[in-house]
Amino acid sequence: MVHYWVNRGLITPVHSRTPIRKWKKETFWFEMTPELEALLARAREQGYAPGKPPHHRGHSHHPRPPARLPDGRYSTRGLVEKYGVTWDTVRYWIKKGILTPERALPKDNFCFRLTHEVERLIQAALARKRTSRRPT
Repeated sequence: MVHYWVNRGLITPVHSRTPIRKWKKETFWFEMTPELEALLARAREQGYAPGKPPHHRGHSHHPRPPARLPDGRYSTRGLVEKYGVTWDTVRYWIKKGILTPERALPKDNFCFRLTHEVERLIQAALARKRTSRRPT
């Protein structure tokens, strides 16, 4: 369970000289913070035991990033919901340089800053998409 939490960015071991990619073989040391205590208590309440990966019925193993972060950035899911597009559309916008991803979320999830210029580019892309779908 500890590896699960570390891999998903929920907890961070105290400074280690071991590179992250080799953490599975590393002994973990943690500072007992109120957040960690709450996480452990919640895990015990949900019946998690050592060696048993966290799994919620009906949910995937990976926690979903929030649609919007407290600092105003959007996750990919947030953009999909905000603009009513697919994940592939967001990936296309990244490829075309409309969006610049930031890796600030766990498990290789992206987040994006929506400046006025980026909003303008997205609206233009959406307008092009709408006009290209009209029957001739």
